[in-house]
Amino acid sequence: MKSVDITCVDITPVDMTSADNKKRLKDMPINGQQRLIVLLQPKDPLGNDYRRLTDKLGYPNYFIKYLGSTDVPVKTLIKELGDMKIVELVPLLEDMERKDVVEELQEILNKFCPLFFFLCLMLRSC
Repeated sequence: MKSVDITCVDITPVDMTSADNKKRLKDMPINGQQRLIVLLQPKDPLGNDYRRLTDKLGYPNYFIKYLGSTDVPVKTLIKELGDMKIVELVPLLEDMERKDVVEELQEILNKFCPLFFFLCLMLRSC
């Protein structure tokens, strides 16, 4: 029987492991995407929402305006960033002082990790 290393099960809220570093936005569970929408979509009077995040990601102003014209700007942004690693958002969100979103991402990764390894075991591709 083939053994599989599942070191990811010991994630702490403060530290993200190397297994977390491989998880991409496109693979985030729907409920995780919904949590990001709830946290980042409401327009903040100071712009500390999806607009600032999009700017920090280097997108031009016309793209930010485009996102604002859609019904679900955060979901559209997540789709655009699909191949981006989830942990790459953390420094940007910390710079924005959005600790609430960082904590949510860590919680999503904690829940996402067992599912990720279950799928690996099923596919035998880890």
